[in-house]
Amino acid sequence: MVVFALVLVVVGIGGYGVYTTRQAGRPYAAAQTFCDDLRAKQYAAAYGLLAAPARRATSEQTFALTNQLHDQVDGPISACSVPAPSSVGYTYTVPTQISISTHITRKVAMQGTVTLVEEGGVWRVSQIANSLQGTDVGPLLAQNAFCGELVAGQYATAYAQLAPGAQASGAEHDFATAYAQAFGGGVGRALRLTGCTPDLTSYTVVNGDAQVSVIFVAQAAGQEVDFPTQFTFIQVSGAWEIASVTLRIIPLG
Repeated sequence: MVVFALVLVVVGIGGYGVYTTRQAGRPYAAAQTFCDDLRAKQYAAAYGLLAAPARRATSEQTFALTNQLHDQVDGPISACSVPAPSSVGYTYTVPTQISISTHITRKVAMQGTVTLVEEGGVWRVSQIANSLQGTDVGPLLAQNAFCGELVAGQYATAYAQLAPGAQASGAEHDFATAYAQAFGGGVGRALRLTGCTPDLTSYTVVNGDAQVSVIFVAQAAGQEVDFPTQFTFIQVSGAWEIASVTLRIIPLG
């Protein structure tokens, strides 16, 4: 009886060890899948691997745009890897959070950690280290949102994106009137703003200041008209706001 009991104990410990080792490899596999999705530009799939708080913090559209901007500014991902699951070793404690060393190569090699948490038995990405994210594209996201609001005629929302110093130069009503007149028939022919195209080769971001050249694209009587525009940005309490928008409207005669 003693020998039989001892065999049961050994088998039980061995089975538990195999189980926990397999479990410990799951977050590594999830991190690699996330890596592979980003490399393949499968942003919807990568977004689906984010933890619930991360998804609440950013929309799928913003997540995709952010990664598209990184692909353009920092170069597309040519390599993305995490340690092989075999490097985990045996463990008898199943964690609910883990940070995994990750390597991403764009124009330059980057290294940092990807943190994952377990949600309902599924491992999801909760945080990506800044060292893995490349150039700060926050100003470009602000510019994109601002232009989208102008195209939609949402001038109050666009005005709210201006930094306090920029708002001090004119009231919201004056801001709205100026853009409505510029792109609503107030200058020459009836101009209608249809989009904005940033020149990412002109983009710079240093110590809380950024700038980028943007082409405002408008339509007038079926003809496309381009307006060179300069954006500058500042960081206010950790958020990027628009410090100035220099736009030259040329009468079309």
